[in-house]
Amino acid sequence: MFTLKDSKSIIKREYGKNLSALMVVDSNENVQEYVDFFTTLFKNIFICENYDSGEYFWQHATKKYDLVIVHINKEKNRANDLISRIREENEHIYSCF
Repeated sequence: MFTLKDSKSIIKREYGKNLSALMVVDSNENVQEYVDFFTTLFKNIFICENYDSGEYFWQHATKKYDLVIVHINKEKNRANDLISRIREENEHIYSCF
């Protein structure tokens, strides 16, 4: 059985080393544990503190992101709208919420 540390190492070594991610979090929530986790996994990660800035940085990025991570709490509809707009531009973008 793998430990969390082993899992992180495998993910980073095999997958994350070449991926860039956009992470959209709710600045009103304590999500530092998740931010810390994802920042150790990916080559490049850009963190936005709300859906509007997440959409802005998706649209204006010089290099497109491979993964979009969206923190959903109270504004589920706004998060779904953001993911829908991103997928309209790139249907192959991975998203997790």
